[in-house]
Amino acid sequence: LVDNSNVDRTMRTVFTHDHFGPSTHQQAGLYAGLLIEPMGSSWRDSETGAPMGRPTTQPPVRPDGGPTSWKADILAKQGYEDVSYREFALEFQDFQLAYMTEPRGDRGPPKFPDATSEPDPNPSKGYINFAYSIGAPLSGPTLVSTASVGSQSVNYLNEPVPYRIGTGDPSEAFNSAVVPCPTNGPPPENCQPNAKMSGDPITPLLRAYQGDNVQIRLLVGAHMFAHQFNLEGPTWFAEPSWKNSGYRSVQAMGLSEHFELLFKVPSSSAPSTGRKCPDGMSPGNCADYLYSPSLDETGVSNGLWGLFRAYDPNKVASKLVPLPNNPIGPSTSVGYATCPAGAPQRVFNISAVTAQKALADRNPIPGSNPKKGQIVFNDRGTSLTAPRGLLYVRTEDLDAGKLNAGVPVEPLILRANAGDCIQVNLKNEIPDYSDVFNQRLTYAPPMDKLAGVARFGVSPSRLVGLHPQLLSYDAANSTGSNVGFNTKAQPTQTAKYGKTRTYQWYAGKIERDKSGKLNYTPVEFGSLNLFPADPLFQAPNSLFGSMVIEPARSTWTCDRIDGSGNTIKDGNGNLIQVSCDPPSDTKDFTRASATVTDGTAPTKKFREFVVMISDAIRISDGNSSAVNYRTEPKSFRYAGNSTTDFSCMLSNQLIKADPKGDPKTPIFSAEIGDKVRFRMAHPFGTGTSQVFTVHGHVWPRNPYKNNSTQIGENTLSQWLGSRDNHGATDHFEVVLDKAGGESGKAGDYLYTVFLPSQASLGAWGLFRVGQPNQDSQANSACAPVKAAPSARAPKKDEDPDRDRFIRQPINENAKP
Repeated sequence: LVDNSNVDRTMRTVFTHDHFGPSTHQQAGLYAGLLIEPMGSSWRDSETGAPMGRPTTQPPVRPDGGPTSWKADILAKQGYEDVSYREFALEFQDFQLAYMTEPRGDRGPPKFPDATSEPDPNPSKGYINFAYSIGAPLSGPTLVSTASVGSQSVNYLNEPVPYRIGTGDPSEAFNSAVVPCPTNGPPPENCQPNAKMSGDPITPLLRAYQGDNVQIRLLVGAHMFAHQFNLEGPTWFAEPSWKNSGYRSVQAMGLSEHFELLFKVPSSSAPSTGRKCPDGMSPGNCADYLYSPSLDETGVSNGLWGLFRAYDPNKVASKLVPLPNNPIGPSTSVGYATCPAGAPQRVFNISAVTAQKALADRNPIPGSNPKKGQIVFNDRGTSLTAPRGLLYVRTEDLDAGKLNAGVPVEPLILRANAGDCIQVNLKNEIPDYSDVFNQRLTYAPPMDKLAGVARFGVSPSRLVGLHPQLLSYDAANSTGSNVGFNTKAQPTQTAKYGKTRTYQWYAGKIERDKSGKLNYTPVEFGSLNLFPADPLFQAPNSLFGSMVIEPARSTWTCDRIDGSGNTIKDGNGNLIQVSCDPPSDTKDFTRASATVTDGTAPTKKFREFVVMISDAIRISDGNSSAVNYRTEPKSFRYAGNSTTDFSCMLSNQLIKADPKGDPKTPIFSAEIGDKVRFRMAHPFGTGTSQVFTVHGHVWPRNPYKNNSTQIGENTLSQWLGSRDNHGATDHFEVVLDKAGGESGKAGDYLYTVFLPSQASLGAWGLFRVGQPNQDSQANSACAPVKAAPSARAPKKDEDPDRDRFIRQPINENAKP
């Protein structure tokens, strides 16, 4: 089977699992994959070079077709050697039945001497040893199980973060250089209190040389939840055989799905540092990249992560045979620079701050003395706030550590152009005495119930970093988080309080040709997430951001807004635009809503809306869902109103106290016929899948051209009216050709996460096109009716059968 370039793409990857006992058998790991290689190729053991498979024209290595492995070198047939590649197959699952070697803390003393005892003679009990089981329900197994049980695994392995870091610093969870602290004597550098694991994780270690061709094959073995597979560093096409499918750094996946990631291993400065790789497997250096089959609170807590290690191509590493199309030797070029000479420079000065200090004059907590600030997500009635929130802000927007008046209180939003050389100077302005560190947050289930360190809870990291998706960077110094052996001395990739850490990123692709020359290709990536160094506990406290890579040489202006967040127009009905970038004396504006002049076609402009949908922010009253630090939950729509008709929830007429009745979430404005781009990002969160939609509009799934280096018309793309599986870490573009739809109708169009139970938590808002019609409240079935004195706002919708499919955010135990 060939693609449009006449390259043998094969049937790629085939998944199979058991249907006789679809729950109980899959939970125990009964699923498999068949990897179909190109015609005439052979494969070998990547560690020894021994043959593993041969073309059909040659006798097999073994009569049974083996040996086989999750990793192999695929050697192309004669004449096609340049496409030989390293292959890694990763198969992961929910509900992995698993046991502890110590009894669970909430189950009392064990009934059996150890976890390997013989099964109970009663088969309905299901578990060999209930006291040692992880995440076991009170009842026995069922034929079709939707109740969350067990842990998660990748290739039957996991590296649970609670036992990785103990009660130490969460930003060191992925750092292979950390060690457990001794029970007595002076603690060594990078030690973690109560940690039980150190060094590389036990999960599959993906090993290759810089410049190798790689194919990672992904399979979801079991069982029920959605996943977002991340590989931080390399990028790949959304569809391997289609160069205009768009670059990705994350892949949404569900049960039985398969995907293939094809890329060249990035270069870095690691070979030029003179350090030997600390794993002891190479006389040269190495660079590490984090992968996670489910980069969210549940996946990371349960140990669903690992490392991709790229070795120095000058020196042969132990147990890693070089590929024929990437020979390893002392003459191999390893010179590296993140940015090409003459690239446009763009510098961002960023500070990580607390709402407690930065917003003390903007949004003070009533009665606090001295004054403490908070992030206000909804100021209607009894406000929804995050008093212990963290923020990334532009340093120039601060004065003596406090956010200047009129500067937007919203997640960090940065813009750069394709081909820009980006420098980020990140300063840690979060004092050690801040209230945010008085929290003791638990891990996602079932790790919150395990005996040991997890039961004590963990506070957010005191170190800060900033990691970008999609962009090219030097993993040795600009990853923005502590991964593998990229750091051996704390904190080379993160900043302590009062310190500044500098990162350099390139808005494009960097690839080395056969001569050893680095080639730089500007890429209009569009939307990408910006992650903190501690995603587990800093992100839920609102520390995250987003970046947009615009067309080359573009310019932009941001919208002025009023006190309610609505855009302001002048006397002629035109939006009032201001500079987005500091220093600026402009007040009351937003960086989430802008007008961009396309630098590749200066006569073209488009409206741009940056949308970060969160499902795990720590907001008051148990709320956790927001759009850009704003939320409009159902309970606030109906407060003091006897009307309970759900169809009225989105009506402005329902809100009697507000003359407009607009939601407190962002209202994005455009004129009829405007070209519009929603820049969609999803911060780190629970991992629950969401479906995003903009009513009345459709858009292409793959709006890319010129080998995905630009966003634009793609006549071969599928068209969508909603985007499914938008979960933690996802990024994508909604490119609307005409605001108001094909017929050009003015009005308020809903943008929302689709499921009513999710929208009810507040993740929805309005796309306002032109001047909407104003209906009379007197003629509306949604006109507010005063509630009886005893009436209360409706509680959160609860449905046990539905809620078991929705992961809940991490929670907080009692304060220390």
